[in-house]
Amino acid sequence: MSDTPEETTSDADEATLDAMSAISDPEVERLEAAVAGLARGALILKLSPKRTALHKEKLRRLAHDVKPIVMVGRGGLSDGLIAAIRRGLLDHELIKVKLLDAAPVSREAFALWVHEKTKADAIAWVGRTVIFYQKHPEKPKIHLPG
Repeated sequence: MSDTPEETTSDADEATLDAMSAISDPEVERLEAAVAGLARGALILKLSPKRTALHKEKLRRLAHDVKPIVMVGRGGLSDGLIAAIRRGLLDHELIKVKLLDAAPVSREAFALWVHEKTKADAIAWVGRTVIFYQKHPEKPKIHLPG
């Protein structure tokens, strides 16, 4: 019998491990590689191709007092996360998503992933908070110039 305790995995630890593997490492690597080397301005243009500088300025101003409605943590990227973001966009059109320190992806790769999954525009990011906009299909609340 050894003096070192056996390592056991609790149900909570297993749930955390399952959540961490929600999106495969190769997918995260693909996202990170896609944004590597792109300047911030070039990436924002790629993630919001239909928005003019005037649109982005207005949306950033509107987003100033908006609190993040979705937090991304150690669970990383998953279908549930995309569902929450889609719901937020449908309800509010303009949302903030906060990436916690434990998030297994950079803000740039995360913005690309959300854009690919929802077609929402990534307007800007400040620190680890990303601002997304998607016009409501039937009843838009935000009216952009032009």
